[in-house]
Amino acid sequence: MGQGVYTALPQLIAEELEADFSKVQVVFPQAESPFANFFIAEMKPADFKNGLTMMQKIFAIIPNIITGGSTSVRDAYDYYRRMGAMAREMLISAAAKEWNVNKEDCYAEKGIVFNKKNNEQKTFGQLASNAAKEKAPEFPALKDKANFKLIGKSINRIDVPEKVTGKAIFGLDVRLPNMKYAVIRHPSYVGGKITGIKTSIKFR
Repeated sequence: MGQGVYTALPQLIAEELEADFSKVQVVFPQAESPFANFFIAEMKPADFKNGLTMMQKIFAIIPNIITGGSTSVRDAYDYYRRMGAMAREMLISAAAKEWNVNKEDCYAEKGIVFNKKNNEQKTFGQLASNAAKEKAPEFPALKDKANFKLIGKSINRIDVPEKVTGKAIFGLDVRLPNMKYAVIRHPSYVGGKITGIKTSIKFR
């Protein structure tokens, strides 16, 4: 949904994660509470340190998976970046343990964790299993704007290639076994109402 959020939201995570954006793939989630748009509930971002407001909690319970009014990035800006930072710190911790060095002796860049002492490196994929066992830092430090590499930069939209080649799947493209099609028949005069339905189709 929205214009460009398919690229903008991954940018937020990848920025703090220090991922190689050229390798980023986007998978649509199910409609679940963590993906609710909290900002649109009260036109302000969620404060996860102090807790959600009642309206934001309601939006999560529904869950309210919507976008509009350019709220997607404003909603996700802080906590998507935090998710990326959490994953980065877990990957760095895993690498530091494997190399038997301090976390401060490691850094991440372009999907790789480097050892400052000897320039040894491990990809995120190589570290993923052990990183998943690390304790996630609740509120890791986020980057200063001056150090942004992706946010605020002009980046090719991830969804464009599939859209221009016709590979993208939209709701209208869904085909199911024994699928039925329906159209709306409007009354031929203002104020018309349905008085009956004549059909040979059995409804279940």
